[in-house]
Amino acid sequence: SLITDLALSPDGGTLYLAGGFTAVGSQAPQPARTAWAAVNTADATATAFNPNQDGGGASIFSDGFALSPDGSTLYIAGNFTMFGSDHQPRTKVAGVSTAGTGTATGFAPNPNNGVDTIAVGTTPSTFMRWISPA
Repeated sequence: SLITDLALSPDGGTLYLAGGFTAVGSQAPQPARTAWAAVNTADATATAFNPNQDGGGASIFSDGFALSPDGSTLYIAGNFTMFGSDHQPRTKVAGVSTAGTGTATGFAPNPNNGVDTIAVGTTPSTFMRWISPA
């Protein structure tokens, strides 16, 4: 399976992954995770993080993601209309909590076009920027 994005938590204990996969982790059998997941860096076991976008459809993919400086939120871009383990309406860009299973945060800009790049600043007032195709 293709891995398209990686982000390491500030404490180095968790690696967030995006890509064309449906399962991840060193466990046998691997836990089901579609397109987004997190693994412990010590032993590569999958964490509980499972945002389960759009019910886990195989056509969902990541256009990129960025981890907040404090590691509490993962901002994700992709081709989805629902996101988070709690299945909240989010179109193309979402913020999800990295704690637990990955519930959606209140961040829901819902751009009307696709998003190619996403980045988060390092200031306390967290700056978010995305670039849409022309």
